[in-house]
Amino acid sequence: MPIKTCHKQLEMNLKKVKPLAMENIIDLVTQAYLPLFNETDIANMTMFYKTEYGKNVLQNKPLSKEENEALKAFYQTETGNKVVINQETLNASMMNMTQNWSGNLYLQLVDALAAEGFTQ
Repeated sequence: MPIKTCHKQLEMNLKKVKPLAMENIIDLVTQAYLPLFNETDIANMTMFYKTEYGKNVLQNKPLSKEENEALKAFYQTETGNKVVINQETLNASMMNMTQNWSGNLYLQLVDALAAEGFTQ
């Protein structure tokens, strides 16, 4: 089978498994956050990370003085303090979750391709 055809098949199958994979990642992220944060904390984090300062923090780029001050102010809130205290636990959970999620996505894609006659 020509490479171009294989690429198209792979792309079509990835689009099929993507919605399920996105549901799975949302469930996994929720499981990582639930033991550490309550609904108010989630709302506060969402509100902060939707601001320009918060968006820049998430991009891991150098922060301006104003952005550093906004981040420091956030970390001094009850929610921000929980973020700081739980950062290592959350990072480990997210790393583990990402590895599991990508492995599951790969298996779903392989299964979808096998169902169409592609062999491993």
